[in-house]
Amino acid sequence: MRYSWDKFLRPFSMNDVNVQVMNDDGVVTHTINPSTILNVMVNNNLVKVSLKSGRVVIIPFSTLNEAKMALPRIKQLISDLNKRTGRKYLNKLSKSFYYQSNIPDGTYTDFIEPGSFWYDTEFGFLYIYILDNISGYNWVTAVGEIGPQGDPGLSAYEVWLNEGNIGSLDTFFSSISGTSGTDGTSGTSGTSGVSGTSGTSGTDGTSGTSYTPTSGSWILSPGSNTVSFTVPVGNSYVMWVNGNIPNGIINWNATVTISNINVPVIGNQYGWYYLAGNQLVLDSIPSHIIGTSGSIITTDPNPVNSNTFTFGITNNTSENQMVYYGYIKVS
Repeated sequence: MRYSWDKFLRPFSMNDVNVQVMNDDGVVTHTINPSTILNVMVNNNLVKVSLKSGRVVIIPFSTLNEAKMALPRIKQLISDLNKRTGRKYLNKLSKSFYYQSNIPDGTYTDFIEPGSFWYDTEFGFLYIYILDNISGYNWVTAVGEIGPQGDPGLSAYEVWLNEGNIGSLDTFFSSISGTSGTDGTSGTSGTSGVSGTSGTSGTDGTSGTSYTPTSGSWILSPGSNTVSFTVPVGNSYVMWVNGNIPNGIINWNATVTISNINVPVIGNQYGWYYLAGNQLVLDSIPSHIIGTSGSIITTDPNPVNSNTFTFGITNNTSENQMVYYGYIKVS
């Protein structure tokens, strides 16, 4: 019995009040009352619907990616049905799980028990409540299940040798070292200002704000893909992109400062992909991040919407693949 992520839910009419699950032959295999649902989750290639009765409805898909793509579809259908009937789907389960769009009351205090979960219904992110010595009580992004460990990859030196190059490690390091850039001109010294009078002591500042990472994912179809994410201007960020599938690894990270959308982004970035496997290829990275360590620059690539970071990624497999991205505000 086969299920497909884009047609496993029977389209509902104006009179429907239940979720109906169909296989690829069009046969309804499960009818679920949304008011009896406790939770919906992905486990490997399975979508599991836990009911208040203790029964678990299991919907098998052919791959993990199909199950992940099916999850938001069934949650959206449950939400639409409950809006119609006035019922609430898992609005709050004791003190351990919150299902809402706004941050739960009692955040940053011991009212919420560490280890509790919050599913953000607006953005689709899952958070876990923690207590640590740096940020105190706070919500952090919860990660999914850890997959099996992949085969060890080749070192950069081994990849270099496989491409037909010959030489020692020293020869390899010399081949990837660029020439030194020219020194910039020194600026003129400013005149010394007069010493000011000592000011009065200021009042104690308020406690600083802790920041929660923002993360998301892209689903890449086979072939070339252009994807992006956008951040608010006027801040500094640490950013990342990570994709890891059999014989396909891409990594990118950057530290940047964004003042407004019409000037370049200042910072540095690094990108890499596993050439020997070649299942995921990092074709291009953002072109408007500029900066030279220890120097002042005035070049202007005339960007438009410089708070949007765009990537070119080729998926050389025969099915959709998922790549993750994220960023955290640091100032």
